[in-house]
Amino acid sequence: MNFVSRLIGKLILRAAYLTLIILSALFLVFHGLVIAEVLPRNIVWGGRLTDATFLPLELLAVVLNLLLMMTGAVTGEFVTAKAAKVIVERTKWFLFFCFGQLCCRPVFPDNLRGPYDACNRALCALPL
Repeated sequence: MNFVSRLIGKLILRAAYLTLIILSALFLVFHGLVIAEVLPRNIVWGGRLTDATFLPLELLAVVLNLLLMMTGAVTGEFVTAKAAKVIVERTKWFLFFCFGQLCCRPVFPDNLRGPYDACNRALCALPL
């Protein structure tokens, strides 16, 4: 019984990682269509982006989706490479830091953000 429950747990985790990879691939296709202007950016971004900020933010979205896809592939053991595991560990901490900064941005005033000021300025420039 213990073997069967562990096997089912592994299969569920593997399916979750596969779902993460597939959803990331779909988001990459979506962002590719936005960059190629097949989908109008005024509708996608609600008219909040200028020409100067459009391409950098779309490229940032593509890079983050690629990192998320790679994280799912390595953590789900679809890819087994030592260098990929090191990159994934660093990516997890980077994403944790970035999303943590985005979550803390409304809570703390600007003068209490301390050493993360440069990152905060970059994240606060995002049109959220």
